[in-house]
Amino acid sequence: MKSAVSLKTLLLDNDPTGAKLIELGNKVIKVFMIPRSRLDEHNNRPDLQQSGLYFLVGKEEESQEDAVYVGIATNLAKRFGQHKKDERKAFWRVVIACTTRDDSLSTSATNYLERSCVILAQQAGRMKVHNISTPVTAPISEIDRAEIDDYLQDVRTVLAVFGFTFLEQPVNAGAKDKAVYYCKGPGADARGKLIDEGFVVLTGSLLRTTQVESTSVYLTRKLEELLAQGVVERTSDQQAKFLKDVVFESPSAASSIVLGRSSNGWTQWKDDKGKTLSENER
Repeated sequence: MKSAVSLKTLLLDNDPTGAKLIELGNKVIKVFMIPRSRLDEHNNRPDLQQSGLYFLVGKEEESQEDAVYVGIATNLAKRFGQHKKDERKAFWRVVIACTTRDDSLSTSATNYLERSCVILAQQAGRMKVHNISTPVTAPISEIDRAEIDDYLQDVRTVLAVFGFTFLEQPVNAGAKDKAVYYCKGPGADARGKLIDEGFVVLTGSLLRTTQVESTSVYLTRKLEELLAQGVVERTSDQQAKFLKDVVFESPSAASSIVLGRSSNGWTQWKDDKGKTLSENER
């Protein structure tokens, strides 16, 4: 059994929906979660004038799909002020800033963290990643890498506790006790599992890429995003294959992407005996 760890949260606005400061046990990490609407109230804090890693998190205006941007700065507050005025990144609603109690993150450390987080977010496939390219970093020593990886794990722990799982692979997608469900249609032949975080479509599943005219903007954009990120790959003009497990927020979101049209995933996903997900799980 792993040792327990304490997590302390300070509500900076005395409001659970407002700005938060989080510390993890006796670790050096400090994490701020600040709504965009309250950034001006907190951006003059001395501990936000430090270097650090940050995430801009929100939803795309038109498609309403979840999105994240990963960045680093030598002065977090100054960078946040710039982002607030940048119309190209108008999607974000909360900024998550990761720094330390003693301002000890070096340039090489933040570069390494940025690259690692971009890769993790792309691999997880949970949100649209606004970073256009994967950052390149200079070589670091084995000892430094071990320390930075430890800090990165602390970042991931804090994010996950507060429901930000965009760096995480689905924890039980490969669990043997999870029943496999099938969704089939013209050009579609997919396998998936109902998991704690939604519904995961499994590697090797085939989806239809020609969508009906009534397909929502969200489904069209989601397919474009999966193709752009290399999560799915075209096998023909009308079909593509999942190259990795992909988590969707619901069975219906998963079946709709697979079938190329809006659908009820609770009835579209069926086990090997033909029983629907709804019959088995509801």
